[in-house]
Amino acid sequence: MRRRANRPTLDTLFIFGAGASYDASEARDRLSVHTTPLDRQFCERIKSEASSTSCPAWVRETALLILQSWRDTKPFENCGLEEAVLLQVAHLNFLNAIQPRRLPTIRSPAGFALKSEWDFVYHLAHIVAFILRHCREKPSSPFRRIARDFFHGRQLAGVTNRAITFNYDLLFDHHLLNRFAARDVYFEGIGRYGGAGDSNPLLLKVHGSANWFIFEEEYDKAFSTEYISKGWRREAGWNLP
Repeated sequence: MRRRANRPTLDTLFIFGAGASYDASEARDRLSVHTTPLDRQFCERIKSEASSTSCPAWVRETALLILQSWRDTKPFENCGLEEAVLLQVAHLNFLNAIQPRRLPTIRSPAGFALKSEWDFVYHLAHIVAFILRHCREKPSSPFRRIARDFFHGRQLAGVTNRAITFNYDLLFDHHLLNRFAARDVYFEGIGRYGGAGDSNPLLLKVHGSANWFIFEEEYDKAFSTEYISKGWRREAGWNLP
């Protein structure tokens, strides 16, 4: 996209900032299950899942593992999501370097264990995806109206508008996915399944959210230490339901 020749001719480019989806959420309450959390509300939401009686058991156990494994002096719930990842990976990487036998002792009540610093990211990514799937748009449906008026049709070639979002959520994505193939909606540069979205996707997610167009088995592999260093050779412990 940095090359002018690769850029489509656009009529309108929509840019959704960090608070756009929070404002468009059905219930604007940072702990509400239907509210899209901002970066600095994500960890508070994850902590609340550790004591929830309404979420699936794996969500509760994963949240407990994340909290029990936390190694910074700053409380987990006071961090932004990206800040928490950077802090924890640095601490666990150091711990793994000096006492590699300590990590497997960090377990959730259900037995989930941290075997590397990247296991923390792996488990965190699954609970983040769970939270994002439950976000709902408010009745006035501002994103639905934008999709209806500016992203109509069913062929990528016929759409002359694009969107960039700094949010993790799926609120706007859902409207596009109702009309277009996932390959056209998202940038898809992982694995061997190239699509039209490789060159000019309808929606560019700047954060690189976990809901990029990606096959489930590749989703697991993308968060593995072995994938990063040796290729696709890790067997995932469990998958996102």
